[in-house]
Order: sequence, then C-alpha cells, then structure tokens
Amino acid sequence: MFQFLFFDICALCSGIWTNLLGIVAGFFLVNCGLYVLDSGRAFEAVAIHTFQRIPAAKPLLDRLYSLPYIGRILTDRRHQIRVALVTTAVMSALMWFSSDKIIVKEITIPVQNFSGADGGVRIALVSDVHTGASVHKSQVVYFPFLLFSCFLLKRSRVEVVTCIDLQKLQFITFFQIEKMVTTLFDLDVDAVALVGDLVDVLGLWFANNQCLCRRRLTHRFTTYFVTGNHEYYYGDAKKWLDLYKDHRIRVLNNQCEMFHRICIVGVNDISSEYSGLVISSVFCVFYSFIVFIAGHHMNLTVAMSNCSAGSTRVVLAHNPASVLEFSQNDLEKVDVVLS
Repeated sequence: MFQFLFFDICALCSGIWTNLLGIVAGFFLVNCGLYVLDSGRAFEAVAIHTFQRIPAAKPLLDRLYSLPYIGRILTDRRHQIRVALVTTAVMSALMWFSSDKIIVKEITIPVQNFSGADGGVRIALVSDVHTGASVHKSQVVYFPFLLFSCFLLKRSRVEVVTCIDLQKLQFITFFQIEKMVTTLFDLDVDAVALVGDLVDVLGLWFANNQCLCRRRLTHRFTTYFVTGNHEYYYGDAKKWLDLYKDHRIRVLNNQCEMFHRICIVGVNDISSEYSGLVISSVFCVFYSFIVFIAGHHMNLTVAMSNCSAGSTRVVLAHNPASVLEFSQNDLEKVDVVLS
C-alpha cells in the first residue's frame, strides 16, 4: 500500500513540476526579451540596434505596458510568480481529473470481400497498459488489459471505437476501472486483442503478488496477445508470455488463428530482434544487460502462412511503423492492421 502511495506521489510531483517548469521558462524568455528591448543600461547598445531594425518595438511595448492586466504580468515579478503557481495548480488539477475520462469515437473502414461469420466480428483492441509501479492492483483489479480502442469488423467494414489509453491513467479508483470494464462489456465484443506494452518496470512482481489477473476478461472473451517493446525491457520476456498463457491469453508469436472465419495474425514487436531478453538486477532502472532470444523477430510472412485461403486477414502489431517493414507482397494479402 505504502509503495503504491509513494509511486503516485512521485508521479503527481513530476506532473506538477513539468507544468511549473514550462510556465516559469516562458516567463523567463519573456522577461529576457523585454529587458533587451526596453533600453536597459546593460543592453543599451543592443536595444538601440534593435530599435533601429524594429522601429515599432518601443510603441508596441508602451501599449502593452498600458494594458491593466497584461502590463502587470510583464512588469511585476511577484505577480508573475502568483500567475505561475495558480496556472500550474489549475493545469495539474484539470489533467488529474480528465485523465480517466472515457471518450468513445466510431470510425468506419471498408473491408472488401469480408469473410467474417454472419457478416460481422467485433474485436476490442487494448494497448499500452504499462502495468507496474504506477498502475497497480486497485487500478487493474478486474484485469490489467482493459480497454484502449475497439475495432469492430461488421458487415464488410471496420468500425473503430476509440475509448481510452491506460498509460495516461495514473490516479484512478476501483469504481473508475469498473466503469471502463462495464464500457467494454456494453460494447458486446467477440474478442479482445492485446497489442503490447502491457507491462512496465516491476510489472511481473506486481502481476504475481497483487493478483492482477484474478478476475479476467478472458473468462468472457477470446483474448489474443502480441508483444510490444516493453515486454523486453524488464525481466525475462519469456516469463511474460508464459504468464499470459497461464491466464488463457492466446499469444501470437508470429502466428495466426482463425476466428469467426477471419484470420487473426499476430507479429512480434518491430524491435524484438534487437531488444531480445533483458536480465535486470534489483536496480533494474540503472543496470541491465541484454541476452538476445534466438529467432525472436517480426515475420509477417511466417505469421500468415496458416491463414485459410480467401479469409480476411487482420494483423495485430504493437508499433504502427511495422507496416513500413512489411514486404509489398505481404501487404497485398493484408486487409486490416490494428496497432
């Protein structure tokens, strides 16, 4: 409990500091610019040269200084401090309370010669949960892989319903998570696709000790998984895959599976060939070394090799840039890429 509180406090302080630093830096640049333009003694030569090149600078400054509120911000350093603190507080509060807002957007993408059973297959796409230090048990009590965006393949088309990105949720409650799970259930999807980065630093420890997967969406939905780059950063990547399999998640390691007469194709992350397996010490943030996993790389050709002839092919890939690495011959066989 206390370690969770510590992580949340650090994350909150980091956000506040980032907002404050940006505002203070802005005031610093404004003050420097005004000092140069305002014929200060230390920069008198520079100021005269500036006025010669920009003759309207002096009248413009005089007009700005004459404005009641603007002039006070430009000239009163104490007022600048107050404005910076108030703005930081307001921005941080807005970011805090809006970070868990669920927004649903629907986009329709036509799919030619759709082969899905009964003309429709509904798939919920989940990405970038980053389960670990700042996303813990109370946030993923139902399941760590909740909802990022939903792609609904329905009657020869793909309807995209974007819902939420969990890596932006750092301060959420049990009831907010329940709300997101309810949203997913209300969408009445046929399957869930997990496209990588489900874990982060210390994520395996949290997964094993905080029972992240006790209440699983896999009990209701067929669930697929492909790796992201973060699966290789912390601990043994093979242990992640074994953990997912233990919880009835179908890991697609450059593999495919027929589902409702469409072919679900999963490829490893684009960086998997270079990331390999990261073995980290207790201080894994500071010390780690890489042991490469033989033959572990992205290979769409192999992944699609068992797709039924004429079936619609839906590729799951963590990084959208993966399509740039696919061969033209493979791309011609792909109908939809979900990332």
